[in-house]
Amino acid sequence: MDLDERAKRLKAMLTQVAKDGLESISLPQSQVGLEGGFEALEIDPTASALEKLKLGKSLTSDELFGLEAIVLPDKRPVVFIKANAYETVPMDDWKHLNAPEIHQRLEPLFPSIGRLELPLTPNIPYGGTGFVVGPNLMMTNRHVAKLFSDGVGTHVRFHAGGSLVDFRRENGMPEPDPGTLIRVTDVVMVHPFWDMALLRMEGLPATARPLPLSVTDPNGMVDQDVVVVGYPAQDFRNDADVQKRVFGTIFGVKRMQPGKIRGRAKVRSFESEVMAMTHDSSTLGGNSGSAVIDVKTGTIIGLHFAGVYLEANYAVPTFELARDSRVVDAALNFQGTVDGTSEWAAAWARTEGETMSQPVQNSVTLSKPAEDSGSVTWTIPLQVTVRLGTPTTAATTTGSVAPAAQEKVEIDTDYSKREGYNPNFLGGGKLSVPLPVLTTTQVKAAAINNEPGTGAPYELQYHHYSVVMNKQRRLAFFTAVNIDGTQEQNLGKREQDRWIFDHRVDKSLQIGNEWYGKPFDRGHLVRRLDPAWGRSVAIAKSANDDTFHFTNCSPQHSRFNQGKALWQGLENYLLDNANKNDRRITIFTGPIFGKDDPDFSGVQVPTRFWKVVAFVRDDGSLGSAGFLVSQEDLLAALESTAEDAAKTFQVRVSQIEKLTQLDFGTLRKFDSLDKDGLLEAVAGEEAPPAALTANEQIRL
Repeated sequence: MDLDERAKRLKAMLTQVAKDGLESISLPQSQVGLEGGFEALEIDPTASALEKLKLGKSLTSDELFGLEAIVLPDKRPVVFIKANAYETVPMDDWKHLNAPEIHQRLEPLFPSIGRLELPLTPNIPYGGTGFVVGPNLMMTNRHVAKLFSDGVGTHVRFHAGGSLVDFRRENGMPEPDPGTLIRVTDVVMVHPFWDMALLRMEGLPATARPLPLSVTDPNGMVDQDVVVVGYPAQDFRNDADVQKRVFGTIFGVKRMQPGKIRGRAKVRSFESEVMAMTHDSSTLGGNSGSAVIDVKTGTIIGLHFAGVYLEANYAVPTFELARDSRVVDAALNFQGTVDGTSEWAAAWARTEGETMSQPVQNSVTLSKPAEDSGSVTWTIPLQVTVRLGTPTTAATTTGSVAPAAQEKVEIDTDYSKREGYNPNFLGGGKLSVPLPVLTTTQVKAAAINNEPGTGAPYELQYHHYSVVMNKQRRLAFFTAVNIDGTQEQNLGKREQDRWIFDHRVDKSLQIGNEWYGKPFDRGHLVRRLDPAWGRSVAIAKSANDDTFHFTNCSPQHSRFNQGKALWQGLENYLLDNANKNDRRITIFTGPIFGKDDPDFSGVQVPTRFWKVVAFVRDDGSLGSAGFLVSQEDLLAALESTAEDAAKTFQVRVSQIEKLTQLDFGTLRKFDSLDKDGLLEAVAGEEAPPAALTANEQIRL
């Protein structure tokens, strides 16, 4: 986003939250912005900058930083909820919320709003917010349910034990007794169009009654007061001091966040463009799945799901959900009925494999396809074309699959459909392997995804893999890829490379083609064949092509990947084992950033790389293995032609943690070397491992 566009959005935002327009805004020093979909910044604003904004003049980046601090805490406050009652609101703009009748209208709703805990994912303490909407039914976001389930529609695979609900997490409350948490027993529905999911629960307390869902179109409610109730989490995308000024020092507890309804707006949500309801309450990441409550009626008007910087916060209108017969049939507590719609029939048909309901005439005509056209057309009376795929000639050799034609790299830069790395990929969802955890210093150095998906704010999601970037080194902290040997696809020979920048990260934070050249190759961190699997060749090719992003690229000496005893030999071994044995594995890869890494034309080139593999053992338990490779000798003698100049070692996962400062969680406990007793400690230090020279030396 350039400065002029940013200033335009800022002006619209300030006009929106100021009752009497820009002229009413005063400029006290060191004021603080709210998140609410708007990035929070703390810089002293200047009157001259505000005047320039009023006149439509261009602003410098420093002036924009200052003005972004004007959305003050008294404009969009955040209030604690204690014992299911909200505290007094002292801000002038919102004192009317202190009226007894509004307390009586809103507070009975609070016991039904809970925090979704993730007991199988210890590095992510909770996934978001949910609220009771029917008999033993809770509503939350699709992207929250994805943390403990797979699939879309009404046939969803739930990871047993993957989620609990805490209705009592409030400021000042002690850690809850696990016995007081409510179990989620199933995912009933993941809506294929809206970012909504329905969960089934067991043992709901009597106080957690189904909340009333509005069937009023929010188009007629612009500027009406709403409150968002949920569990805002600390957001590493924003300055920590700013968040402390707005939210205090306590996160993850039940809060009430007032704001106004704004107009409907189109926004990308998973595979669809949706006309969402917008609001301008101040929210943070843990608010995903929060209830957006109409203050006037005490009914739920929306399900909060996202925010866009300097633009708006987005919610699924309950009015729209009331128009979907499948949602209505789930016995939700809608306050009335509205006319149904078939607007999302295509989305349901794609996910459920259903036939779209259309009027059919007495005759159905089948038109003969053109020779080798690869498509068939029916007239029903509407015309539907079904593409059958590129015609191929069957292989003449039995027992083999004919490879696909030579492939060109074609990358779809609409990243909203990228599902990214799946932490519940192994063991049928029973084994959780989360992304490595960054230190506080590393989080500050991580490049922010400007179009965040369902992961952390710095996670870049691609097909079957994810990347976290180090903006200081312009290289990945790490990559994480899922490999499914049961869905291997033969893509044939690659025709040519075509690397591209990922526009979700500033181009200046990526190393592009202009730097690469002899002796440095553009080295894949996630190998192109690793994510190249799926139910079809098309899916596999999309994942294959996704690896040609500069975010997945690292400088490697031209001899780095030559020879079976080197890094490529290990990578081939891991992939071949997954494919031949029909197994799933997960691989993390990245460079070791050293302060003394050599500088070549302004780029510090890593001398060492690491790899951590997670897999399921024959007995069903989790296993892990760590590997290191060094190109230090190659960089020191660029003219070296020695075949074994780069050496690969198997090391403990805990050693990689020390070298990278990353936290791999429980993986360190399942290390194959510890299991087999292959490394001995010498004076508290690990014995130097021998270089791998044959696949038989690898311990998995």
